[in-house]
Amino acid sequence: MKDDDPWTWPEDQFIVRMKRERQRRQWTQQRLSAAVEEVTGGRLVLHPTVFTKLEREDDRRNLRLNEALFIAVALEVPLVRMLSNDDLDDIPARIRELRARQDSFQQQQLEAQQRADLMALAYREAEAEVEELREVLIAEDPEVAKAALLERRERQSRG
Repeated sequence: MKDDDPWTWPEDQFIVRMKRERQRRQWTQQRLSAAVEEVTGGRLVLHPTVFTKLEREDDRRNLRLNEALFIAVALEVPLVRMLSNDDLDDIPARIRELRARQDSFQQQQLEAQQRADLMALAYREAEAEVEELREVLIAEDPEVAKAALLERRERQSRG
């Protein structure tokens, strides 16, 4: 059976994944056997030779559904994931890709914050300039001064 064959039988795919997960954890077949027994509270005992027979490519032993379920639980991998043919070797590459995206988003967030700070500064400067111009107009035109005074009183009464 080829690992990358999309038409792999689910049982075969489960066994390939089981072996990869076991090896990734550096577990022996004996350790996996003990883990299955532990998660089932001793209700399911799979002798290590069961894993040898399951992992054998020729004359492979059939996998039972309850065995598959508890093997997945022992390996802490969802049963549906055990049936997938995605390559476990791609996980480090995927982690690197996600970290790079995270770094990019953080950089974009920093740049956006810097732009927002510049816009806030420009707004405050424009506000100050408007106030200066208003003061100039008030000083030059008594009617404008009167209107500005009324506007200020109205704002103070509202606020």
